[in-house]
Amino acid sequence: RDPRNHIAATFWKRSKFDPVGKSYIRTRSLTTVLRLKADSKNVDSKSRGKKVMPSVAIVNCHLEGHPRRFSERTHQLQHALGDLAKRVKKENEESQSISRDASHIGKLNALLLAGDFNCELQSSACSTYLSIGRLGRQAGLGGIHGEDSLVIPPSLLDSNEATGILHPIMEWGRALPEDKVADVSPHPFRRNGLTSAF
Repeated sequence: RDPRNHIAATFWKRSKFDPVGKSYIRTRSLTTVLRLKADSKNVDSKSRGKKVMPSVAIVNCHLEGHPRRFSERTHQLQHALGDLAKRVKKENEESQSISRDASHIGKLNALLLAGDFNCELQSSACSTYLSIGRLGRQAGLGGIHGEDSLVIPPSLLDSNEATGILHPIMEWGRALPEDKVADVSPHPFRRNGLTSAF
């Protein structure tokens, strides 16, 4: 067997959730979308067939383990989140032209990232990427990218958010090189401010 194959698995109670479409597999991640099942506890009998139940996307990762491969880890997160965003967008565009059924994601009510990130979640390129939405000096503040991204005014340089995005980003006690950090595109869920809970 190829030692580079990494396995991720996501388990759920079939009595509580239904899978929405197929799970999406990448080399280092598994993305599964689940929808809460309608039952007498969360939906009355009159609206059971009409109400769209909440859905959650679970991105289960086993990121690159080499301590110096922060860029690969961050790119692996970028690709997994990008794939999910494309799937949601595509299905929402398709559902406008056809009737929506249980196989369409619809609006995501939650996003859960789990697994082995192989980095310190308090101080790393991955944690900064997830919480701020992008990396590098040009990251700006807030969850907007492009022409509308905010440039850091001098009065905000002492704020907690500013320190979170200013160079250098530390990982395993080392400052990461700016040129390697800046080549990662922003993730599509940056407006949500994904933070670590452990």
